[in-house]
Amino acid sequence: MKELQRILSHVRRAADAYDMIRAGDKICVGVSAGKDSLTLLVALAELRRFYPKPFTLCAVTVDLGFSGADYSEIEELCRRLAVEYRVVPTEIGKVVFDIRREKNPCSLCAKMRRGALHGITLDAGPIPDLIPVVSCLAALCEGETRIENAARLRLKESDRLQTTAALISALGGSVRELPDGLVISGRARLSGGTADACGDHRIAMSAAMAACGCEGPVTVLGSECVAKSYPAFWEDFASLREDAV
Repeated sequence: MKELQRILSHVRRAADAYDMIRAGDKICVGVSAGKDSLTLLVALAELRRFYPKPFTLCAVTVDLGFSGADYSEIEELCRRLAVEYRVVPTEIGKVVFDIRREKNPCSLCAKMRRGALHGITLDAGPIPDLIPVVSCLAALCEGETRIENAARLRLKESDRLQTTAALISALGGSVRELPDGLVISGRARLSGGTADACGDHRIAMSAAMAACGCEGPVTVLGSECVAKSYPAFWEDFASLREDAV
């Protein structure tokens, strides 16, 4: 109990000194079976009882997708602390072992790699030229991504809502075209295939990015259109390969 009081004292001082907690905040603690995250959760649950700025608390465990994971003890702890708890499923295990072919999950963090990207809702208004490549990235994210306020993309070198959707579909992705946007359902990998750049340099370069997440080869028809903005694109892109000299 004395140890908890000492930790609680440090947490309170940090919260006060750096204005880390404000009235009405909802604080979410990422918890695993490790003592660090669980200790922080217990300390915050205790602080919640008397802190002058009222806040709510929840806990989240990211399920890496490995078989046999048991979170019942964490769930029981959260029940006793009266803390909302949820488990977020991911395919990080598949990314680690099947796609990245790492030896263990820690390799992702050690090499500063992202194991899971999640879909978002994105306003295309301020960044219309980024939408093709961002959409291809969304096709490789977990969950659904919605691109909104993007009607002006239909007036570019190609109808970029239509050509972006066609690109993602051609490579095995899942996308639905809307009058002013796209709805993209992500997956761990795309299949690959043949994509038509439709004379649009941004579609061609987006196809190159999407190819990095494909199981099979990708052919880009009309790839020479990159000359409009980036004549050396394919040479520079090829130089990024792991076996490039």
